[in-house]
Amino acid sequence: MIERTSILREPIKIRKAIVRDFCSCWGMKVLSVDGLPHLLIADGVPDINIGGFLNSVDDCIGFYISEDEEVGMSKVRMLAGFGLPVMYGIRDCISMEMVETLSIVAHSSIQINANSDSWVIPWELRETLAYAKDYKVSSMLNLEYLPHLTKRLDLYENLEKVRNIVKHVVVHFPVVPDDEFNQKKPTWEDECQGSVALFKHYYMPDVPSRSWVIKPRYQQELISELREFLSLRKITLEVVGDQLVTEARVKTADQGYSKYPMGMRSFFYTKEGVNFVQTNDYPTSVCSKCGKSIFM
Repeated sequence: MIERTSILREPIKIRKAIVRDFCSCWGMKVLSVDGLPHLLIADGVPDINIGGFLNSVDDCIGFYISEDEEVGMSKVRMLAGFGLPVMYGIRDCISMEMVETLSIVAHSSIQINANSDSWVIPWELRETLAYAKDYKVSSMLNLEYLPHLTKRLDLYENLEKVRNIVKHVVVHFPVVPDDEFNQKKPTWEDECQGSVALFKHYYMPDVPSRSWVIKPRYQQELISELREFLSLRKITLEVVGDQLVTEARVKTADQGYSKYPMGMRSFFYTKEGVNFVQTNDYPTSVCSKCGKSIFM
């Protein structure tokens, strides 16, 4: 006869998720990809705050700025003086002076922000971006793709026009909140009859978030087609996930489709004297004001 031994069962202790409290003293947000710091977003931050921040830390990452050149130029010049690169976001124009300023520091780049249903890169901008290429300033297209509004043939024709200008195409399939969907339905139908039915073909409702998300099957299919099309033109496709914005962070998920979801890899810098030089070490600085972590 087998003797049965009673098993003492203890209740499972559920650990609470670790929530990091990051510094928000300087007005900048750290854009992170899968938890790793990628860029510092400095839009709307006074130059004096940026200068004070850089004088107070021992290590840093690159910056992202998308303000008009009237405001953005002084920031890019200041960061170039510290030896830090900038990803400069634009819609339809950039000056030669800005290109030359970006070229002072390696790894600076230009991000062209566009929607797939309404984007045409002007000839003047194409000329400037070709000029930027000569100055070793890379350009990338950041594309918000709505497949129900843009025929794939039209998308490919537009991408063909920038094949000699951009090195990366960053694609984002936006989540559409339900109230936005209801608001835009009449406009979509006016622009293209049958677009609402096509939207429901590509998208599905996500009840918990009260929004519409692209169906995984079509997302994978579109990514596969785009990647093949762009790879033949020596262009890398990157796919950006959804972003969660907090007071100090913009958190982005990789989704497993990209090596560099923001179109460029992360670069880290450590201070030598008053300037920064590139390093392989993650930045670990804490804020001189609040003592909280800034990057990690």
